[in-house]
Amino acid sequence: MDTLDAARKAKAKANKEFRKKSKAKLDKALKSLKKNLAAAKAGADAAHAAQEALRLKRELDQKLDHEKQMSERVSEFKSKYPNVWALGKTGLLWAQASLDAKNGLNEDFVKDAILKNLAADCVISKKRFGRNFRNSDHHDAGYFRHKLFCIVSETYADTFMDEMQSKVPINHASPNIPLDVVFSPIVTGSKSYIEWARKHTSRVQITANNLFNKH
Repeated sequence: MDTLDAARKAKAKANKEFRKKSKAKLDKALKSLKKNLAAAKAGADAAHAAQEALRLKRELDQKLDHEKQMSERVSEFKSKYPNVWALGKTGLLWAQASLDAKNGLNEDFVKDAILKNLAADCVISKKRFGRNFRNSDHHDAGYFRHKLFCIVSETYADTFMDEMQSKVPINHASPNIPLDVVFSPIVTGSKSYIEWARKHTSRVQITANNLFNKH
C-alpha cells in the first residue's frame, strides 16, 4: 500500500507540474500572439492611413486641376463673349407708371431722379393710350396717359415711389382704376449695363458740384 500511495502521489505531482508548465507555455504563446496581432494591426492601420492620404492628395490635385481648367475656360469665354447675360438677383427693378397726359408731364422729376441716383435710366413714352373701363355701376369714358419706365434700385424703390407720387401727375381717371405703378424685378441683362445701373442707383455718390444728394 505504501508503495502504491507513493506512486500515486508522484504521478499527481508530475501531472500538476505538467499542467503548470503547459499553462505557462500557453500564456507565453498567447502573449506573443497578442503582441504580433497588435503589430500587424498597427502596420495595417499605417498602410491604410498612407493609402487614404494618397487618395486625398490625388483628390485635391484633381480638384485643383479641374478648378484651373474651369478658370481658364471661363476666362477664355469671357474674352470671346464679353456681352454675356447676368443671371440671378440683380438688385434692380423695372418701374413703370401711367402718367396723366391731360395734366401735363413733369419731366423735371426724371432729371431729378437721375441726379439723385434714384433712377439709372428712364424712358418716357408720349404716345397716347386710351381705354374704356365699364361695369354695371360705373360708365366712364376713356382716359389718355403717357408711360414712364425707369430702372431703379430695389433698396430705394419706396423712396422712388414717394418722389414720383409727390411730383408726377399719376392717372386717376376713375375711382375704379387703381394707382398704376408697377415694379418688376430685373433678373437678367447685359452684365456691363447691370453694373452701370447698380452704380448709378447706389445713392452714395456726391460730386464736387453737389449734383447728387444723399438722404
